[in-house]
Amino acid sequence: MVIGVVLTGSLASAAQAQDQPSDLTELDLEELMQLDIIPIDVMGSHIHLAGDWMVGYRYMNMGEGSSHGGSATDFGGFMVQPTSMRMQMHMVEAMYGVTNDLTLMVMLPYKRLSMDHVTLMGNHFTTASQGIGDLMVGAHYALYRTDNRFLISLFGIHLPTGSINQRGETPAGAHQKLPYPMQLGSGTFDLHTGLTFID
Repeated sequence: MVIGVVLTGSLASAAQAQDQPSDLTELDLEELMQLDIIPIDVMGSHIHLAGDWMVGYRYMNMGEGSSHGGSATDFGGFMVQPTSMRMQMHMVEAMYGVTNDLTLMVMLPYKRLSMDHVTLMGNHFTTASQGIGDLMVGAHYALYRTDNRFLISLFGIHLPTGSINQRGETPAGAHQKLPYPMQLGSGTFDLHTGLTFID
């Protein structure tokens, strides 16, 4: 499940266009609804004019499970098997138009992770972790533009701001290092590139 909303535009120019004050707290609900609200999934497919900005929030809730028979064969020789995992993520995103062709963006997630397990002896336990994930900073640049067509390049880098040392209690003891899926970050610098054509 993904829920998201984006507030976009230049507050000053939007207010001038509607003859409204430049303070959002002075607008009533009807006037707020007239502001430009667009789906979150366009974050990576457009640029902004110089001075324009966009702030977005996205909430994601995902879960997955697995089945097992409980025998040594079903466990593949391991003593513990995960049975389900849940992830909740709050993502804050912002974009700013530096020029008419260059837009900068930043994305920062906050994650809540939990995983249920069963041991070969049939005992169940759960591990959990939460905190800030990896920060992504990037830029969108218009390589080509006409009145209604754009060719946009995307370049970003994920910074290892998320913890890779999350620990919890397991049958092996207290304060055990949790497996990779339960860590909040990747521990590496990761490139993010792309090319978008809008017609």
